[in-house]
Amino acid sequence: MVVNIGMYTTDIALISKGRLLSLRSTSTSYDTFLNDIIVYMSRMHNVRIDESIAKQILFAVGSAISELENAPEPYIVLAPNRVTALPMRIPVSYQEISHCLSRNIESLVRFIERVYASLPLEIQGAIFRRGIFLTGEGACLRGLAKRIESSLCIPCHAVCKKTLTPS
Repeated sequence: MVVNIGMYTTDIALISKGRLLSLRSTSTSYDTFLNDIIVYMSRMHNVRIDESIAKQILFAVGSAISELENAPEPYIVLAPNRVTALPMRIPVSYQEISHCLSRNIESLVRFIERVYASLPLEIQGAIFRRGIFLTGEGACLRGLAKRIESSLCIPCHAVCKKTLTPS
């Protein structure tokens, strides 16, 4: 089972013996995570940010879980106040971002669970033995593989070159 968390959709592909058995998609994606951060910063810190700053935040302190072993230092966001347009310096922690992404990450986990549950037992067993493989822009979100694995009790592996990169 390959879960590709792309920019605009997340696709789950079931591949067996070199053949594509099934392909399912959801709109919860990397772009959804960026939008979550933009909305969160506006509501909680009263600042205006764009997608590029949201990417920087995701790269610096993005996390799918609230307890990390190698926790990053808080990231200082420089952004204009929504009302006065005066610049503000806002420290943002990975725990904040974990909280802000939580609803959509849970939605993604439940989608994976529904796809898995709809499969024949033979394929479920193969996935349980080999695991779920995460790819795409969102695959390297800190703690995402761990969160999926702990929620579904299925081994989960992030296949990525490096941690999320800023644009």
